[in-house]
Amino acid sequence: MKKQGTLFILFIMGITLMVSSCKNENQELKEKVKYVKIAEVNSSADHEKINFNGYVKEKKITSLSFRVGGPIVKLNVETGDYVQKGNVIAEIDPRDYKLQLKSTEAQYEQIKGEYARYQQLFDNDKIPANSYEKIKSGFQMAEIAYNNAKNQLKDTKLIAPYSGYVFEKFIENHQTTGAGQPIISLLDLSELEVVVSVPENQISRLRTSNSALLDVANAGIVKMPIQLFSIGEKTQKNGMYEVKYIFENSEDILVSPGMTAEVNINFQNEQQALTIPSSSLFYKDGKTCVWIYNHSNQTIKQKEIKVQGYYSETLMIVLDGLTKGDSIVTTGVSYLSNGEKVESIKKSTKTNIGGLL
Repeated sequence: MKKQGTLFILFIMGITLMVSSCKNENQELKEKVKYVKIAEVNSSADHEKINFNGYVKEKKITSLSFRVGGPIVKLNVETGDYVQKGNVIAEIDPRDYKLQLKSTEAQYEQIKGEYARYQQLFDNDKIPANSYEKIKSGFQMAEIAYNNAKNQLKDTKLIAPYSGYVFEKFIENHQTTGAGQPIISLLDLSELEVVVSVPENQISRLRTSNSALLDVANAGIVKMPIQLFSIGEKTQKNGMYEVKYIFENSEDILVSPGMTAEVNINFQNEQQALTIPSSSLFYKDGKTCVWIYNHSNQTIKQKEIKVQGYYSETLMIVLDGLTKGDSIVTTGVSYLSNGEKVESIKKSTKTNIGGLL
């Protein structure tokens, strides 16, 4: 009896070990199944909108200066003043320039009469050509000096080249200024610019975009049409291109330079393109591939495809090898093998944190 009892106990222990071993093997196999993200191959929409953040700046600000020097006798503006095109901003004492004009005018009139007489004599072959050329040269120099004196007298008045606001004043009345020394800076707000930074893969699309709309929250501007003005020739330090849009300013638009802005670009797609996440691509033997996911048996299969390039920052355009609705793996593609069984990570919910339930 004791021997039979011992054999029975050994038999039960054997069965228990076998069951435990099978459980461990099943658990081990289950743990080896990899979890991946699965996505469907989609087509791009007919219209696509992309937003870029930027800021508003003045289109033109100019430092104005006299072309001649001297003491300022009239400074007609203050910082913040609005001046119309053609207004006199400041004047230099014209005394010396008036005297210079009288002197050069007298010399010009004198040699002008002599030149007319020599012209008549030369036409009648009464004087040699070299004598005529000397008096002609003297007349031309006198004429240049006279015209220069007239221009300098005219330049004693600093005229506004366009309408705008006096942004900064660099000198006070009765100070002496030199030619080219800045007097004021004039801010043109008739047109404003919106400056945004755009990645390289969007530059070519910007040139053919249908429309650009501006939002400036602090000015109450929503979806205001703006025009593309310029695209930078090279990237900035951040690797992005500086793109400028312009729009006309008016009294009912409360936009000021320095305000933050958002530009909404509407892209028109001539034809719908298949797109996939760039993270789904891997390269093997010089080929561009993805993993096709089979929902029925949860296995993956390597598939060679052809891509054109980036559609956006994270999407690639597919030329061949896939059809709309195909399921592909988008994570961990470099660590998978052909025919391997994988499980799709479920989308997380409020009660399913991590998406693993």
